[in-house]
Amino acid sequence: MFCKNCGMPVDAQKDICPHCGTRLREFHPTGDASSTGFAVLCFFFPLSD
Repeated sequence: MFCKNCGMPVDAQKDICPHCGTRLREFHPTGDASSTGFAVLCFFFPLSD
């Protein structure tokens, strides 16, 4: 695979070109980490009066 910005060869598993720093593919998050972290925190420290 080659970088679309600088044309240098890049490993197909890379997301960012190590030569110029260009993003090689779109980033698609798999979940909402902030909601998951808050849920875990609330499990251990319940919010109550």
